[in-house]
Amino acid sequence: MNADPDPIQRLFRLAQESARSQSPCEPPYGFTSRVLAEVGAGLRDRVPASAWGRLTLAALPVAALATIACFQWKNFAASVMDAPEEQQLAQTFLQTALEP
Repeated sequence: MNADPDPIQRLFRLAQESARSQSPCEPPYGFTSRVLAEVGAGLRDRVPASAWGRLTLAALPVAALATIACFQWKNFAASVMDAPEEQQLAQTFLQTALEP
């Protein structure tokens, strides 16, 4: 076996062989699973211990849903205001006539 006297040349040779054996965009086998497992473990460690902290994390999806609903309501109200004057008048009449 012929050993390379220069470690830099050996490193270059190994890198060149590795570049030929794998495509550059493909991660090594199991890399994605290991990264996701590490991230998941890190997120579990960051869960707040206090009840208020857990409540705020649980309320985030509700707050996001409320924000989306507000934007949708704004778009709906803008489309109603773009309606012709007769339609606005009829809608106003129906709302005031039906409300106590």
